[in-house]
Amino acid sequence: YRQQFGDFGADAILGHEAQKTNRKLLAGEKANFAADGLETLDAAAQLLYVGSAILERSLVSYFLNTSFNYKGRYFLNLTGRRDGASPFGTNERFGNFGSVGLAWNMEREAFLAPVKFINSLKLRASYGVTGNQPSDWYASKGYYGVGFNYGTAPGYAVSGLQNANLTWEKNKPLDVGIDFSVLNNRLSGTLDYYIRKTSDLLFNVPVSYTNGGPAAVFNNIGSFENKGVELSLTSQNIRSATADGFNWSTSFNFSTQKNKIVSLTQQQNRIIGDY
Repeated sequence: YRQQFGDFGADAILGHEAQKTNRKLLAGEKANFAADGLETLDAAAQLLYVGSAILERSLVSYFLNTSFNYKGRYFLNLTGRRDGASPFGTNERFGNFGSVGLAWNMEREAFLAPVKFINSLKLRASYGVTGNQPSDWYASKGYYGVGFNYGTAPGYAVSGLQNANLTWEKNKPLDVGIDFSVLNNRLSGTLDYYIRKTSDLLFNVPVSYTNGGPAAVFNNIGSFENKGVELSLTSQNIRSATADGFNWSTSFNFSTQKNKIVSLTQQQNRIIGDY
């Protein structure tokens, strides 16, 4: 939907998305080939591995993206979406996410008209919530795995522990910035300050082998925060009037970042790295 109401403009997109992924894998590995250049498996004497697998996952989403502006000076962007993904627990399969963004083209204001060296000046801010999925397609499922054989007899073993409350990892970024261009667009740049808080961290938590199950299980273990400042400058030192003339520009980037673990669930305080 797109419509202009005098000085007001409105855009909106309403959508639905569905994905289903099926993956079939077949792999074989052998060693001790009869001669160099023979690259068929039959030319090797030692069987190292042969196996296959079938994997499935699905995702369904509903989303709305809207934007409004007044005279090209003031902008408002609102988004919302609801996502459901199969790797999560049955109690927490769906997550709700959204964002709000504001922008102000200050160079179009009357009080800046006398300032001739400013070509563009935009102040902006945004805040939102997004979600991450686990890398394991069956992260929340309790299941038996095959291949745990006893001699020539096929065998099964617990390969996944059920976690019905496994939920989306949530990122909540707040960004405040300014974009500018001055001196006939010879100097331009951006300055941003951001804070990103991540909660319900997804982590493959080690599990004792005495449980008779897998070595690790996915869980939501805590939250962390990172924040910093980013500055980017570009200057047009020499700008040719012709397409094949000589041009010279320089760029400068500066950033800071501070990371902090905000919280860990009590049983995960011992986690100090990846396993």
